Parts: sequence; C-alpha cells; structure tokens
Amino acid sequence: MNPKSHINCDYLFAGTGASATLLLMRMEKAGLLAGKKVVLLDTDFTSLSRKTFCFWAKPDDNIVRDCHGLIQKTWNHLRIDRGVESVLKPLQYHYIPGENMKNAMLALAERNACEMLESAVVSMISDDSGVVVTTGAGSYLAARVFDSRPAGFMAPKPNETSLFQSFIGYMIEPEHPIANTDSMDMMDFGVDQQGATQFMYVLPLSERKALVELTRFGIKKITEPEAAPVLENYIQRHFGNARILETETGCIPMCSAPLEITELEGVTRLGSRAGAIKPGTGYAFKNMHRQAAEITLQLQNKQVFETKHASARFKFYDRLLLRILAVSPDWGKPIFQQLFRKNSTPQILQFLDEKTTLRQDAGILLSLPFRPFLAALKQDVRYNPPAMLKPVLLTLLSLLFWFVYAISPSVFFPLQWAFIGVGLLAVGIPHGALDHLLESGKVQGRAEPLFVAKYLAIMLLYLLLWWLQPWGALVVFLGYSAFHFGQSDIQEWQITRYPNLKSFLWGIIMLGIILFSHLEEAMAIVNGMGVAFAGINPGESLIYMLVLAVLLWALVEKNAAILLSLLMLVIGTQLPLPAAFGLYFIGQHSLNGWSHLQKGMGAAGETLFRKALPFTFGALILLGLLMMLVYTGIMPWTHQQWISVFFVFLACLSLPHVWAMHRFYNRSGK
Repeated sequence: MNPKSHINCDYLFAGTGASATLLLMRMEKAGLLAGKKVVLLDTDFTSLSRKTFCFWAKPDDNIVRDCHGLIQKTWNHLRIDRGVESVLKPLQYHYIPGENMKNAMLALAERNACEMLESAVVSMISDDSGVVVTTGAGSYLAARVFDSRPAGFMAPKPNETSLFQSFIGYMIEPEHPIANTDSMDMMDFGVDQQGATQFMYVLPLSERKALVELTRFGIKKITEPEAAPVLENYIQRHFGNARILETETGCIPMCSAPLEITELEGVTRLGSRAGAIKPGTGYAFKNMHRQAAEITLQLQNKQVFETKHASARFKFYDRLLLRILAVSPDWGKPIFQQLFRKNSTPQILQFLDEKTTLRQDAGILLSLPFRPFLAALKQDVRYNPPAMLKPVLLTLLSLLFWFVYAISPSVFFPLQWAFIGVGLLAVGIPHGALDHLLESGKVQGRAEPLFVAKYLAIMLLYLLLWWLQPWGALVVFLGYSAFHFGQSDIQEWQITRYPNLKSFLWGIIMLGIILFSHLEEAMAIVNGMGVAFAGINPGESLIYMLVLAVLLWALVEKNAAILLSLLMLVIGTQLPLPAAFGLYFIGQHSLNGWSHLQKGMGAAGETLFRKALPFTFGALILLGLLMMLVYTGIMPWTHQQWISVFFVFLACLSLPHVWAMHRFYNRSGK
C-alpha cells in the first residue's frame, strides 16, 4: 500500500445520516473536531431531509438537551385507536424533521471545514497505517472511520425472523383546523390489515398540518397502490378535505438474525450498522444518540472502541414478537391493543427502551394474549434452547446419579454404562464424525478420498507414537484434550477476552478435578497404556484449590453456567471415574459441540446425524475389531487393559477432530 497515493484525513464518515450527524454534534461539543481534517462521504447528502425522527424521553434527559434546536414538535399525550388520551408524563414524545437534521449537519460541516464528497464507497481496507477508503472519486487514508452505511443480515435460522416495517405517509394541510394538537396517535388499527399488521400513525404538527402514515409490520413491503386508498379514506374520515403537501415513504428492517458484517481495525460502526434498530419496534434514534455519547467518551479517553450488544432478555422478547407477526399476523392487532389497554403508557415505553426489571417484564407479558406467545416460545426453544437449560438439566442428572450410587451401586453400574453407551452412539461419536463437512464448510459436502487418507494417516502416526513413546503420546493427549474441551465450553459461555488462553486453563482445571479426584482409577488406566506412574498423590488440597479457582473465575465472569459446570464436576468427584467423565464428555462437551455445529452450519440435528453416519459406523467398526481381538483371545487383555486400549483408541480418533473443530470455531465464531 502506497500512502502517497491517498488523501490523508483524521476522521472519515461513510454515510451522513442521523447517527453520523449525532456523533458529529457530540464530537464538536467535546472539541474533538478542532484542528482535524474530517471527510464526509455520502451518495446523497439530501436524503436526510426526506426522513423524520421521533423519540420519547424525559424533559431533562441528555438527548432532549442535545437535540433541543432540532425538535419541532413535542406531545404530552398519545392515543391508541383514537381512544382515551394517555398521559405520557414523566415522558414526552418528540418529532424532528429530516430537514432540521440535514441543516444541522451542513452547518456543522461548514463550521469545521469538513470536506464533503458525494460518492459511494468502493472498498475499505485496514492495515497498520490506517484505513484506506476507496471511492469513485479517489481514495483516503483515515486514522478512524465511522461507518453508518446500511448493513444486511445473516440468513435467519429456524428460530429467527426477518420482516419489514414499511410505511407510506402524507404530509397534509386540512381544510379545517385540527382540534387537538397535543395528542399524537401512536397506533390506530381502524384500517384493513391486508394480511399483515397495519395501523395509522398520526402526528398533528399544528392546527394546519399533520403527518398521516400507514405503517405495516409484515413480510411484504407495503406498496403505493395498497396504501393510497387506505390513506385517502382515513384522511377524509378524520380530517375532511385536505391538501397533500408531500409524501414520505420508508422501510425499516425488523430482523432477529445477526448483522452480516466484517469487523475492521480502525472502523467504528454507527446506527443500524451497529444494531441501533430495535427489532420489535423499528425505533433507533435514542440508540443512535447513546452510541454517539459512548463513542465520544471513548475518543476523549482514548479507549478501545466496543459495540454494546442488546440484552439477551429483550432479544428473546423481540424474537417471539417477530415470529408472531410473521407467522400469525392476525394476532398483531390484538397484541398491541391489549398491551396499551392493560398497562400504563410510561411503563410500556420504558419496556420498549429495555429499562424495565424482570418483575415488570413479567407483569407486561402476562397481560398479553397467551396462545400466540406459547406457540412462538415452543418454536424458539426447539431451535434455540435457553442457555441455562442444558447445564441445569446436567446438574440434576449428576445429582440423580449420585443418589442412585449412594442407595444402590448394583443399580448404578448398569445405569452408568447404559448412559455412556447411548450417549456415545447418540452424540459422542457423531459430533466428531462431521469433520469431512467442516473441511468443505458445506452440509451437502462429502468426504474426499484425500481427506480420508489424511485423517487415517494422522491417526496411524499418533498410534505409532503411543507404541514408541507412551509418555510423549500421553502428554500430547492431555494437552490437546484440555484445549479442545476448554474451547468448546468457552465458546458456549460466550467468553471473548483471551479465549484461547482461557480455553486451555479451563480444560486443565476441569481435567484436573476429574482425574485427581479419581487418582487410583486414572493411574490404573495410564499404567495400562504403558506409562508408569508412582508416588503421585497431590491430596485433596489441590482439588480444593482447583474448585476455588473456578469459583472465583465464575464470579469474575458473572457466569452462572460456569458455576453449574463446577457443581457437576464436584458431584462427579463422588462417583466412579467413567460416570464423572461421561457426564462431562457426553452431557456437556458433546452436546455443546453438536449445538455449535448445528448453528455454525445452519442445519438441523437430524440432517447432521445422517451425514455423520458413515464415519460413525467407521468408528464403531474399528471399536468392534478391538473388542473382537479381546473376546477371541487374540489379544489376551485384562478388563483394565481393555479400558486403557479404549482410551488410546479415543485419543487416536480425536486428534484430527480437535484440529478440525479448532478451525471451525475460528472460521465461524461458533
């Protein structure tokens, strides 16, 4: 890259919509634009004037003070279905015309001598010298880029939904004065739903001017031929004769799938590109303002730029609502009507701002129709079980094993081996039998002969290492097992800081708790592998230290799943080694890995199980051959030696799998 071929600048804004304008205003106020070369890049600098922006807030909120000069109209009341007025106090509803935003942006650009370039971004590349933004009119080398260009979404998974909030509105001038201009109509469902969820949104701006919009929540965008007769009829009924001054159209994505974005060093995402749009409502302005304040503070303090993600709780609520609106749109109207009829308006708006407590959420959700949410919940749990469900069930299963073992060992041992056998067949072996698909990245892929040859070669070479140097093979086995088990759990717990280091440390601690608490059994297996251990007795104090380390780590991470995993491991110290390891390997590691493969490859469990069958059968055939050697007397192994050989078999089988899964996690981010 040749820096001399680029125009240097301090800040480049790719897109100059509301999010960029709000950030520019905050940066100017903080003195961050003084003496800086700023480039504003957009394909159309007039597009802001064709939009409107609304939000609710308390009179003394920062957003009201920051936008005081932009707000044209404020309401203290709202109505649903043109019914009784609801008092918004302590909140107010504010309206900002796009023209005001555009003028503020242009005035700011002039005050700070910003360069304005009307062109599209061709490419954006980051390296050690900065971010190179190539446009149709030249290229720029920027120290920091703020990117607010619209972004697409990833293909929705079975529990995710994508629809649109599309609207067509008329700015009208009624023949007769509007009687009440202090109340706006948030949702008036007194119109034909047209197979979607539709309502009128009315903002009386003065006695002689109002914005009347028909809004649709639906899979299909509303069209002018669909909207025009509805708008004309509604205006005639409620305003009489009126002159249409202008038309406003728009479409906001309402999608519960993640954004499809490649992160670049030196590039900060803004607006919808940073997830500012709330999926369940389409509102974004307050989130844009919050982003602007946070980014400005980060610039002032020279902090690392971080994009804050929405609460998992409220993302869950949005997923349910969007699924109802997409699959059963007839429920949209009664849901919103009941929401506003049975709850206070300020509390609803606080809920939509994601600032309510869990107790308040429960009160609101229980006021809504039960049936559609139950159907949506069933679908969501099927494809996206709650994060805590698996660890809770696994902990309960561990307690059940402990209880049975304490009451009746004769019942426990058949139960233990049945659990391990069924678990290995159902998920333990299949989750490691999809590596041929991970190589191609396609569910429709098949195992190429070269891949099979490489896979078998790695297994045979590792088997040879076991034969020649059992000590070295054991160290390798424990090392990659610790990392692999840890990586799967760290991915499941969504821990993003130092993931590789934490994967390895957690794997070592987890294996340490299992092995050191079953030292006699573990040593017998290891000795059967040809590795002689003698005089190793770390005592219970080491186990206590490992448990304490995990407990402190869970508290630091504020992660309940880690605590439940620790509880399962502690219960496992009171069980035989096969049960303790089986509970972790099958109940936690294999199930989590299987879930990650489903999500990462976008395939159902049944599909992946069928795809895994060839390699599952291959592994079972190899295992069967080993068992045949024992039972025919060709290899006169004792029961203990057989268990040792079985673990060597698992070690050889798992080595290439560990590498394949590591590449999968790095490539897909789970």
